[in-house]
Amino acid sequence: MIEELTTHSWIEEKIFYPAAREAAPDTKDYLLESVEEHHVVLWMLSDCGCSPNSRTSPRPMNGSTPR
Repeated sequence: MIEELTTHSWIEEKIFYPAAREAAPDTKDYLLESVEEHHVVLWMLSDCGCSPNSRTSPRPMNGSTPR
């Protein structure tokens, strides 16, 4: 489940949100809120020792590109 959440977040943050921002600039506040929600989920996973960065993940959330 951690890998799925990480992959989902990566796809949204790197592909969907930039495209949405370009196509509909008025959605900026909604997109920022979504990114914040992703960060809360990652913080919660880290807090419980389930950080996606501590596991092998196809799409790390640290800003790097997928392998």
